[in-house]
Amino acid sequence: MDPWLLVASEPDNAPLYLANGYLGTSLGWDSGVLAGSEPAPCYIRGVYDRGTGDIDHLANIPCWNLLKYGAPSTVREYRRELDLRRGILQTDLLIEEARGLLRVASTMFLSRSDPHAAAIRIRVVPAFDGEISFLSSLEANSSGGLDIVHSERGERSLQLTTRTGTYGIEVAQCLRFEKVEWRTQLGGDPGAELELRANAIENQELTLTQTARIATTLETDDPTSFSLREGENFDVLQRDHERAWAELWKTDIEIDGDPQAQQFARAGLFYLWSSMKEGDDRSIAPMGLSSNFYNGHVFWDAEIWMYPSLLLTQPSLARSCVSYRKRTLDAARDRAALNGHAGAQFPWEGAFTGEEMTPEWCETRDYQLHITADVALAQWWYFIVTADLDWLRNDGFPVIRACAEYWESRVEYSAEKDHYEVSDVVCADEYAVHVNNDAFTNAAVSKALLIALRAAEILGEPQPARWRDIAEKMYVPYDPAAGTHLEFDGYQGQVTKQADVELLTFPLERISDPEQVARDLDYYATVIDPDGPAMSFSVYSIISAQLERVAAAYEYLRRSFEPNTRFPFFAFSETPSNNEYFFCTGAGGALQAFLFGFTGLRLREGYFSLKPVLPDNWKSLRIHRVHLAGAPTDIEIFA
Repeated sequence: MDPWLLVASEPDNAPLYLANGYLGTSLGWDSGVLAGSEPAPCYIRGVYDRGTGDIDHLANIPCWNLLKYGAPSTVREYRRELDLRRGILQTDLLIEEARGLLRVASTMFLSRSDPHAAAIRIRVVPAFDGEISFLSSLEANSSGGLDIVHSERGERSLQLTTRTGTYGIEVAQCLRFEKVEWRTQLGGDPGAELELRANAIENQELTLTQTARIATTLETDDPTSFSLREGENFDVLQRDHERAWAELWKTDIEIDGDPQAQQFARAGLFYLWSSMKEGDDRSIAPMGLSSNFYNGHVFWDAEIWMYPSLLLTQPSLARSCVSYRKRTLDAARDRAALNGHAGAQFPWEGAFTGEEMTPEWCETRDYQLHITADVALAQWWYFIVTADLDWLRNDGFPVIRACAEYWESRVEYSAEKDHYEVSDVVCADEYAVHVNNDAFTNAAVSKALLIALRAAEILGEPQPARWRDIAEKMYVPYDPAAGTHLEFDGYQGQVTKQADVELLTFPLERISDPEQVARDLDYYATVIDPDGPAMSFSVYSIISAQLERVAAAYEYLRRSFEPNTRFPFFAFSETPSNNEYFFCTGAGGALQAFLFGFTGLRLREGYFSLKPVLPDNWKSLRIHRVHLAGAPTDIEIFA
């Protein structure tokens, strides 16, 4: 088993996701090269349109990669290979049409070095003489209602510009074809499609290359002209693309002794990194750029589940998450004021503008408040990993302070009990709705306020005494008879959707006493829904490793990805029983089991600590160029 290659030998495999942090495409089994292929869903980070109920969703743009063989055919042989190291998808088909057999091999990538470029090259070897054709198209009707602004067609190019309805974002795409054996046959709607024909000779290879150039008004005032500019040819694009991936892979998780865990770790990193781009402020949705599930919105998934793995491995990509919250801070301030509070109240579901985009019928919209503490945690983690004091002063602290101001105005003080409470919330465990004093919410509020105090101290800013009073007196429910924390006031053993109390141990680190940690974990592990999101089991793995329960840590690691993984391409589903791909939230959570669990890594201001353990079947765990305390660091653990 090659740890870098994911291979399918049958066409009935799960979808495959390619992206470059700007553009994402979920591909069917044939990669769009056979007659009758449906346009693949394509999305661009930050390009939203508004649907019913004033809710924004990622706009499904015209598909760039359709290059379909012109005659009906049947697949006789099939092989598909995703090279994680190079970021290249290779699909090899032996197909049969009326005149005989053809070998059709396609090579596809979305450029990591030039986010506005993507390419596909098809090599055809027929077992007959005669004319063959491929149809290239930019199908506007696949784009979910975008308006056509401009289209044009040249002898070797096809251009289409569409516009979203609500925000008027223009999306320009231009396909170019390298001048080889193929001739152009104009037909259909102008700008919509282009037929390319060639005279085939038995056993002689023909090559057809299509490159795409894509831009929007989010990056340039004239995306149509941008798309029409001649870009690099396929070979140069591929060379630069592979160099960019080689640079990313200087960071790696390397496991000796567990081939499947090794492949998952690299696939998880590949899909997570593919969903992010340097230098932008658009954060990440649960499905990355693979689908419009959850409307492509930004949840706490970004801060708590995906961001930590991104931050340690590629902080330049992770910065997008914290930059998004800084860019949308004014919208969060407006929402807090609307609800009668100070500071900033971040949305449970956000899109490009940062306004609340949760559907009004969904109770998480107004009651799943812990997001405003999660945001502060992520800002602080960025500082302690990068040690970037200027960033903290100019970007991080304004967000952290605004979160603290919100909580100062939102918590309720009980004079009778001399503690602070947060009433009427949805827990991190979303089965619990309209409850008081969710354990995770209250503990996260306390942590966010302590972070704000420490950040203020570092920067010489005021440190309000009430922040400390709230942080120190924040109530977290506890059952002294059972010796466990209660998920909320009145909790009586109900089934939980996902981890809540368990998060007090990690990532909040509020609880460190091993006996208390063990009691909480052992109890809540018996009441969690086995068909819930996979992230809970990654936390269980981390906590078990902390308790030196190594066999349990390994078992929970497997449970964090195996039931949700659709092989061979490690398509990660939201739950074991559904097929919503690619659930980057779950992949990000499972990666934390490698990064924080078996290493025992804990982040501290100015340093870090390790307490490693290894499963019995692992000979070693190496994490190359992980970023800690402002510097790249290698961690190596041997049995």
